[in-house]
Amino acid sequence: MVGHNASTRAIKTNRRKYVPKEEEFLGINVQGQIIGMSALLKMLRKIDGFCAENNFESQLIVSFRDGADCVAANIEEIIGFLKKERANIENIDMYYENKTNSGRYVVKSTTIAALKCEISEEKFVVSARSADRGTVDFESLLDDLRSTIEHLPKKYDKLMRDRYKAVLKIGAAIGIWAALLVTALPMLDVRGRDFYVNNIIIYLLVTLFMTVVLGALGVILFVIPLYVELLSGSQNQESCDVAIGKKVNFAKYRKIIAKLDYLANRLLVAGVIVLLLVPILMIWFF
Repeated sequence: MVGHNASTRAIKTNRRKYVPKEEEFLGINVQGQIIGMSALLKMLRKIDGFCAENNFESQLIVSFRDGADCVAANIEEIIGFLKKERANIENIDMYYENKTNSGRYVVKSTTIAALKCEISEEKFVVSARSADRGTVDFESLLDDLRSTIEHLPKKYDKLMRDRYKAVLKIGAAIGIWAALLVTALPMLDVRGRDFYVNNIIIYLLVTLFMTVVLGALGVILFVIPLYVELLSGSQNQESCDVAIGKKVNFAKYRKIIAKLDYLANRLLVAGVIVLLLVPILMIWFF
């Protein structure tokens, strides 16, 4: 009787080859925007609320600048860190996953959908995937986030592009009013008033010289350091600014510069008018 070698027998099967269902990848990569504290908290709550409604499990990790990591219990703990220690936060990683058990004989866990949010000083990225869009549709969430991002200020707006012009204008406004005050001090004495009345040209030249000196001193001490901070780190104009880590005060710095630029437009005109009127008033009254 001839034996049969089982290893040489062809195995016939009718099982179909498993082809994974194509996943749909959606995402947001913020570029060239400034994400301040209020906008950041707003978007984090939207993400967490959406995932909670769709029964996602979460893994929330906060990494600090000293090398420590913390696994947050919930979004409120992350928000607590952002409110108290955001200057020390290096990055935040938020991962949400919706899983189900599948398999007829062997129970295995299958991911229906997942969402990841990465936050650092240089980026705010949300990426999502859904194996079945009919079960979990991220489009409403991503549209909501896009709407928030569209209303964020630009990282390189006109004030940043024209920073040399802004520095000169702010310096001139600071300088002319400081010079007017300094050169007005001799007028408290009769001899000073007499000297100015008899030497109007010298008064104007001294005032202009003091404008340059005091204006330069003002911008060196108060304005240029703000621009230096804003331009520090990444020089990539397309990366976004997120209000954590070293960039915790960047939104505030921009508001200060914008306010100074706004005031400089008005103070500079007013200062020039006063400078031209002072000689006339001196001649008229003295």
